[in-house]
Amino acid sequence: MGAYAIRRLLWIPVTVILTTMIVFLLVRFIPGNVVDIIESQMAANGGGTIDRAAIMKLLGLNVPVYVQYGRWVSDIVVHGSFGTSLRSSSPSPR
Repeated sequence: MGAYAIRRLLWIPVTVILTTMIVFLLVRFIPGNVVDIIESQMAANGGGTIDRAAIMKLLGLNVPVYVQYGRWVSDIVVHGSFGTSLRSSSPSPR
């Protein structure tokens, strides 16, 4: 019984890592992105055009997905922060 419990406990980190990867990738690869949302909000409010490359760089979306994931995980582990909302620009509660 003890060996079974230890085996199950050892699988927890693997499960957490795989779950975070799946969720992160699903969010990143859905059609459209936050830059499209910002652009549509600017157009709806009568604003001008935006510099897509500058916004992507500001939000860190111009780097490969594995780098984005690493930054996201390190922010969670080191700072306890799940990041800033890309829609409302509000920070996550700690």
